[in-house]
Amino acid sequence: MMLNVPKSLDEVAKALNLTRRDPKIYPRDYYVNSSSDRMLEIAAKLKNEFGVHHVSTVIVRDDEDGFHLIYPFSVILDNSEWGKLIVDFLVDKKNPEVESLTPEFPGLVIAEREAYDMMGIRFKNHPDLRRLLTPDIMPSDIYPLRKDITAEEIRRRLAEEAEKRRLDLE
Repeated sequence: MMLNVPKSLDEVAKALNLTRRDPKIYPRDYYVNSSSDRMLEIAAKLKNEFGVHHVSTVIVRDDEDGFHLIYPFSVILDNSEWGKLIVDFLVDKKNPEVESLTPEFPGLVIAEREAYDMMGIRFKNHPDLRRLLTPDIMPSDIYPLRKDITAEEIRRRLAEEAEKRRLDLE
């Protein structure tokens, strides 16, 4: 299959049926929004049709309307320039489960684990979805960067879990 080397990020967004948000300060950055049910479709098209092989990370933002998974895809354009197609996928807070993009972009394995550990986003079909940064005694329902939990609550729950484990060892 011959890859499509786009002239612009407008061409890529149009092929993906995405609309650019307000242009940002950085001229190479092209921000678009999408629902999370299109994540695999968009990632596969970017990789297979446009030859995108690099996405540097996943950023998670906790907003009132849901969690935002933000993926910055690096796209090489036909003039040997590159641009960032930054896709903001909206995820439901009540059921924060989405398809993992690691089948298309294996380098995301750690970034998606961090998003799970800190925010509780569950990535279906992830090869190794487990906690990454928090201590082993972190209660399974606590995700420390969510806005719906306080630092005091996290400390209290960690202390309770530590005491429970101490008593189990006696």
